[in-house]
Amino acid sequence: MSASEPAGLPPKVRWLPWGLWLGYAWLRLSLELPVPVTLYPDSGDYLRIAQRAWGDPLFWIGVRPAGVPLLYRLVGAAPEAIGWLQLLASIAAWGVLAWAVLRAARTPLAGLLSFGVVLAFSLGLDILRWDRIVLSESLSLSLLALVLAAWLWLMEGWSWGKAAALLTVSALWMLARETNTYLGALLGVGLGAGVLLRRVRARWGWVAAGLLVCFAGFQGLSNRGERWVFPFFNVLAQRILPDAHKVAFFQQFEMPVSPALLEMAGKWAHSDDFALYNAESLRGFQSWAAARGKSTYLEYLLADPLRTAWEPLQNADVLLFPTLRGYTPQGLRGLPVDGLYPQSPWAVGGLAVLGALCWGAAWARWRRLNGRGLWAALALLLLSYPHLALVWHGDAMEVGRHALAAGVQLRLGLWLALLFGLQAYRWGPEPPQPAGPDQLEAAVAGVWAGLRRAETRPRLAAWGLGLVWAQGLAAWGLHAAQGGLVSRLGLVVTVGWALLLG
Repeated sequence: MSASEPAGLPPKVRWLPWGLWLGYAWLRLSLELPVPVTLYPDSGDYLRIAQRAWGDPLFWIGVRPAGVPLLYRLVGAAPEAIGWLQLLASIAAWGVLAWAVLRAARTPLAGLLSFGVVLAFSLGLDILRWDRIVLSESLSLSLLALVLAAWLWLMEGWSWGKAAALLTVSALWMLARETNTYLGALLGVGLGAGVLLRRVRARWGWVAAGLLVCFAGFQGLSNRGERWVFPFFNVLAQRILPDAHKVAFFQQFEMPVSPALLEMAGKWAHSDDFALYNAESLRGFQSWAAARGKSTYLEYLLADPLRTAWEPLQNADVLLFPTLRGYTPQGLRGLPVDGLYPQSPWAVGGLAVLGALCWGAAWARWRRLNGRGLWAALALLLLSYPHLALVWHGDAMEVGRHALAAGVQLRLGLWLALLFGLQAYRWGPEPPQPAGPDQLEAAVAGVWAGLRRAETRPRLAAWGLGLVWAQGLAAWGLHAAQGGLVSRLGLVVTVGWALLLG
């Protein structure tokens, strides 16, 4: 079987995925090309960096990560060309991901269904709206799709060429947005731990090492360019200065508090002509921020880990369901299949419940779960919360837009969990049940024995997946019932299920 042919797809229908993708491409081109390319205030930063020479230090340590300007530079940093680049890259990237998911399917029918769902998911307005806007969101989402496809491809069968392709795409993805750098590091740490615990083959350690090297290098560029300063000033002005107790904590670390600094409470880093950067009355604060600002903020986050962990969940509605109407280009409208990109807490929670039920039913009937699909869904879901936490604590400005990729990641992970869970279920006749009054007891005992006999790796993965669903249902319940009975019951039930699998 050639690399271009999906596994298990009969020869007579191998044209069907190509036909679906061509129709998908035509639909997106016809829908988005009439939309004019739009510039926003942040667009100028990317264009100015893209126009610099490769050897200019400010290309790599400028006010924005270099990944997106690097790709813009390939088309001359012209807005119209960038619009074409982002649209074509998105069409290609989501097509590649759909193909990778198809190849990971257990049956041809399941593969075609998964192929169509992934393409339809990418027609959501929260994905389409960015292709004709000169910002980092479009290329960041396209690179996310390519990274996931590369992981599925490498898990299909190891080769050094595939590993190199994965690291190349991952490096571009990590360099596209600051939060992606930390997510890549978490992937590297998790993979490295698997190698050390001998749960993963040693050759995967090279991938882990590559991700960690990228993290170290890109963090060095970020610190050299002091990209952390503007977001830190936003957090300080919006969340620290308005609260006397939080200000007192920073005073313990010698932050000079003056009336001029307190006047910045509730403002932004750019307010009053960038006063936090330039005001003569704040020279002492500026010196302190350069020397100890970042380390003190990390101390603040670690001082109360429960508060730090809870705040992203407490603000899940802002992070996962933001209002982005201001970023919809003129003339762009959503499609009926936009429903595959759930926009309400009830829809996201319902998708999580369906996914959990599919995994539970499949496991209870002693059917081995789809390994590649399981790990892909699990990685997306497990990284969703850290992604949201990084966005929330990393900046106070436009957190909804900055959390867009985390929302896409969570929803895509839930869809993949549902699709691969359905594939794992055995749609045949029920196993024979013992007769007599002890039938229920015997059935429960059989299910329990089946769960406990499951292989170690899938069982551990399902345990983690259960914890993720617990997290998602708790946030859903909090949003719907303000932390009431729904949240508590959802948390108890799903954590109980996860512990059962563990």
